Amino acid sequence: MKRRLVPLLLCICLVAISLPALAKIPPFAVDVEPDSPVVGEPVTVTVELTRSIPVEDLHDLVAFFRAEDAESRVRGVPVPLERVGQTTYEAVVVLSDAGEWRTVSFPDRTGWSTEEVPEGYPDQIPIEVVADDGAERSALVVAFGVLLGAAALIGRKVFGPDPRSSRHAASDIN
Repeated sequence: MKRRLVPLLLCICLVAISLPALAKIPPFAVDVEPDSPVVGEPVTVTVELTRSIPVEDLHDLVAFFRAEDAESRVRGVPVPLERVGQTTYEAVVVLSDAGEWRTVSFPDRTGWSTEEVPEGYPDQIPIEVVADDGAERSALVVAFGVLLGAAALIGRKVFGPDPRSSRHAASDIN
């Protein structure tokens, strides 16, 4: 009987040791707002779990990676989640470069028997981060328009109405 019990206990220990971190993390969903974040502006990441767990267990749950680094999971931007509801956790991060990024669940898969994320868990979610050039150009165009308008109003006050205008000329005739 002892001979059968030892291999069984050894097998149980090996299985327990090789279980990945997700064994204690319930299935979850990830949402990123805005849908097309702008470089240098805040991005809100919301994680909704199927049951509540301590926030400490969510350390390194999700990270942002440039698309070319997502598979190797190097040079990531951590997402420091904080509890905001019973099963809801959020973080705000700022992404530094335009282009395709991905949110990656379980970025540290050390000790996993496979690189595959089990069903019920998101793996990689693509996010397109846009450059802020458009916003800067729009602001410059508006500022330039306001400046021209102000110059026109100031010029009219300083120099008076145009003597060639029809209203001015009609008052001189009478």
